[in-house]
Amino acid sequence: MLVILSKSDQVKLELASEAVSKTKDATIVFLSDASYLTLDGRNKNILSRMREEGATLFAMEADIIRRTAGKPLDCVNIISYEELVKILVEKGGNTINL
Repeated sequence: MLVILSKSDQVKLELASEAVSKTKDATIVFLSDASYLTLDGRNKNILSRMREEGATLFAMEADIIRRTAGKPLDCVNIISYEELVKILVEKGGNTINL
């Protein structure tokens, strides 16, 4: 399952977490303003739990740089546009866009 978040919204982050708990092979991609969710410590527990449940977490490098908001938590992988395209092609069959 591929879950894409594009807004900095705690409710949507919780929904993504629920989706992760139901499948052990989820990929979560934080795009645009959702990249803010990967930066601060208040989301560390939920993001760490998602990783522990088997999810792979990604944030776009360009989005992080554009927002000059800092470095994502260690549990989040930084990816390029090219890597995003690869993820979308490989995992895009079962996608949830939040």
